[in-house]
Amino acid sequence: MLERRPFEGQQALLVVPAGDGLPELWDAPLREWGVQTGGRPVVREYPRDDQAALQSVLADGASPAVTLLNFDLLADVLADLDLERLPESSLSAESGVAWEDLLPGIRDRIGGPRRKPQMVPLRAPLLVCYYRSDLLEQAGLKPPVTWDDYSALLARVPQWGGGLPAVEPWSESFRVTWFLSRAVSSARHPDNYSVFVDLDSLKPMIDNTAFTRALEQARTDVSHLSEEIWQLGPLDCRRLVLEGKACLGIGLEPQGGANGPTATPVLRAEGISLGICALPAATAVFNPNKGVMEAGGNRGTRRLYRSHLTGWEGLVACVFKGNVQGSSVPAWNALSQVAGSDWLSRLPPGLAGLTRESQLADASWIIGPELSGTEAPEYLATAAEILRDQGLVLQLPFPRRSEFARLLSGPLMAALQGQQPAQSALEQVASDWQSLITEIGPERFRRSYRQLLGLGVRTDSPPNPRRNTPGEPPAR
Repeated sequence: MLERRPFEGQQALLVVPAGDGLPELWDAPLREWGVQTGGRPVVREYPRDDQAALQSVLADGASPAVTLLNFDLLADVLADLDLERLPESSLSAESGVAWEDLLPGIRDRIGGPRRKPQMVPLRAPLLVCYYRSDLLEQAGLKPPVTWDDYSALLARVPQWGGGLPAVEPWSESFRVTWFLSRAVSSARHPDNYSVFVDLDSLKPMIDNTAFTRALEQARTDVSHLSEEIWQLGPLDCRRLVLEGKACLGIGLEPQGGANGPTATPVLRAEGISLGICALPAATAVFNPNKGVMEAGGNRGTRRLYRSHLTGWEGLVACVFKGNVQGSSVPAWNALSQVAGSDWLSRLPPGLAGLTRESQLADASWIIGPELSGTEAPEYLATAAEILRDQGLVLQLPFPRRSEFARLLSGPLMAALQGQQPAQSALEQVASDWQSLITEIGPERFRRSYRQLLGLGVRTDSPPNPRRNTPGEPPAR
């Protein structure tokens, strides 16, 4: 008698964005998976970024669908639908998503906040600081540890930069992300969930002291930079440092290494040495309960507060609850088959990024080819440290994120160029955000926000801070 295959006759539905060629790429491995397991794999596409089309595809499904989508779309869909927790049997490396292989910060802050596995991040970008280590060492200086250190380095570029400028990614398309990246270390209190909007009152926090000080510091820092920063994105900044045209820059590695969609030719300058470090830490953090900045440390020591922004773009896999019958286990198993053991090298270049411990073994899929010698290991060590940390913060984790970013972008630019005080600029943003929250509807806004924080969809009352899992901050 033949042994019954594990998913005999069960459908495995994968819903993916159009444009990446996934149905064609996955055709052969999914047919093989069907022969081995008895499952019936189905791949359906939806127009990228089209919420209505995606929800129509999900409504027409005959079984629970594992859906691949970006963070913008995820936040919008969660205003209407609920996330389904990953089945226990889908967490293992043998039959599912290898949950424990995810880097701890990715796993615990994005994939499964409060120890509730609810999505599998495939790509979550991060910013790092590239600097000319040869020039720093020659001047007897060190890479920045705090934002004060960073500002001091920028002010002293004429003394140590070898005639080269420092660059930051202040282009219109990246301006909001860079500002929030500068601010989160002082804005995310370790005992609170809320960073950008208070979860209980839904009052915007973008005008609090942490963001105001970050904007004032940024305005001072840009006075030491050239006018070209207003046209630069993070890949531009990286390129300028690698080509020997800047002494320091904030950037990121191209998705998918040399073959990724964001990779551009870089002519590496000869005879230069580079260093790579994480973005600086804050020496004080805003306490929203007391409305004041707090500095930690005892007996002359100082406490450093370090958080890192991610999720301004990226990709996750998840299952939304619906009225269909059946289990999502076959679909998770099928996805793990086509993704490969490292969830990277068998996917289209750039579709996935660094999210797992196992991916650190092959840098070619994570970094560009221009890093040499100790630079590649230094980047991997820096990236791993960031993504293992519990201080990861999703950029604007609520519906209609692009509209919130747009409302911030204009006043932000006005303040950076000295046309408006930082405090009044951010007060204007807070007022505009409050109007948008009202337009979205408080309960729809909170429904998405709570789920992205791993708090479920309860909206009748705030969670009891005394009932949080040990080691977790109270929810606010």
